[in-house]
Amino acid sequence: LNVTAKSYSQGEKIDLAVEDVKLKLVFPMLEERGKIRLMYSEDGHSLEQLVTIQVKDTPVLTVLDMLLTNTNLEYRALDDNLVVVRRKNVQQDITVRGAVRDADGRPLSGVSVTVKGTNNGTATNDNGQFELTSVPVDAVLVFSYVGFQSREIPVNSRSEISVVLTGDSRELGEVIVTALGIERENR
Repeated sequence: LNVTAKSYSQGEKIDLAVEDVKLKLVFPMLEERGKIRLMYSEDGHSLEQLVTIQVKDTPVLTVLDMLLTNTNLEYRALDDNLVVVRRKNVQQDITVRGAVRDADGRPLSGVSVTVKGTNNGTATNDNGQFELTSVPVDAVLVFSYVGFQSREIPVNSRSEISVVLTGDSRELGEVIVTALGIERENR
């Protein structure tokens, strides 16, 4: 076990060599030699994890980055050399199911259902039902169908979403289809 420190802006540069030492025992070394104050909860098993690291003349926050790799912990450096270590907020993806109907309650087949800002999407089946996997809990779903107004619905961690689409008369008047094809304006 060997720890030394050298002064450096953004924290101290330290030398650290530990082998199979619990993370919670390494934190006080970082505080003392790196001239930082760590704030963390001793709850959870992450601090019991054994770590091995050997660095020379390395900024203390870089060392902390290395120590927290492969853990469920992250840190945030605040003013006055205070560093808060906390559990990572792991965003969970869910499966969202639901149905899309028109204003009269009839199921709409072929409605495009996508996660806004991504390529993740599906279409409703003949019964107007859909199932979409790998949806972030804070995502927004976009429902679009020709002749209907598109809708954006926040998921808000819901796994079931029912949507009613209303007709869009503006879109219906844009294209005229005849038995012989599409009419076009002559210029």
